[in-house]
Amino acid sequence: MRLLFAPLLVAGSLHAGDSAFESIVHAVESAYHVKPVHIPFQKAGALAGMVSTPFGLRAIKLAVFEDLPDSREPLRLTSPGDGWQLVIRTESDGERVRIYARPEATRIRMLVVSDEEDEIAVVESEASPAEFAKQLNKEAAGDEPSYRP
Repeated sequence: MRLLFAPLLVAGSLHAGDSAFESIVHAVESAYHVKPVHIPFQKAGALAGMVSTPFGLRAIKLAVFEDLPDSREPLRLTSPGDGWQLVIRTESDGERVRIYARPEATRIRMLVVSDEEDEIAVVESEASPAEFAKQLNKEAAGDEPSYRP
């Protein structure tokens, strides 16, 4: 598929009070006239994620957009809002991934945006830095992780 590189600036569409996740989802819907794919049991999975997930992740939100126009403009992002910092940016083989983080009290909020030729995925979650470090230390020591990937 052929991509055009004219930017779509999402930051201009962010509204005070809206979550970064909802604002990006709305910007994708408006720009490409698509709705996210319905994911069965997504809300039940989010509730289950509040109990126990790998690396202390919880409050997971997911939006996947498929069937995007062939000659669409790639999604180009600036900071999704106050306090969000870009921590990883990669572009390779038609895929652009941005990972943003925002510290909050005892947790870190993360926002991942993956823009491929034929789909866009937006994920927002919270992580416990202590649990994250604990799992990384277990894996570095060769111990069995407390979850099954």
